[in-house]
Amino acid sequence: MVSLNSLNHVSFKSNSSQNNQLQARVPQLKLREPIENDVYTPSFKGGFVDNIKKMFSVNRINKEGNTALISAILENDNNKIEKLIKRDDIDVNIQNSTGDTALMYSVVIDRKELVNKLLEKGADTNLKNKHGETALILASIFDRKEIAKTLLENKADVNIEDENGKTAITHQDAKDETRQVILNFLKNKEEK
Repeated sequence: MVSLNSLNHVSFKSNSSQNNQLQARVPQLKLREPIENDVYTPSFKGGFVDNIKKMFSVNRINKEGNTALISAILENDNNKIEKLIKRDDIDVNIQNSTGDTALMYSVVIDRKELVNKLLEKGADTNLKNKHGETALILASIFDRKEIAKTLLENKADVNIEDENGKTAITHQDAKDETRQVILNFLKNKEEK
């Protein structure tokens, strides 16, 4: 039988031989301090039911640092993507361990229909990843002209700078055609 002893290590209640075998197989368990909003560390403030809900939440970050939606996008699992997007409790703006969102991945892999669905679900076009890149900057880098136009129509800010002070227009890796789409959008917006 395994039990926690003063929350610092595992102790085994058994005979000496079994205890030695178990201790050889199981390293000392060191519990870490709980991190706010960390679903892996139970927070007993909310009660048992709330903790179970957190553990099985569709918005939970997995051990790879992704949500179920981001994982489905990376796996190109259209059935799972459709089921997840239809859920009322899905949060499409959760950022993974690198700060990327489902919208950013959809831009990079050129899934315009998915970009539209995410925008309908409230995807924020101006969130930044750990490099300061937004979905629009990524659209510019990966030459996603149509997606860039869609993002602009959904309030993407062309003035947001990445960690190097570059925007979707001034980024050194921005493709000329996508840059021109952005400039034309701005010009048409000024004329209205």
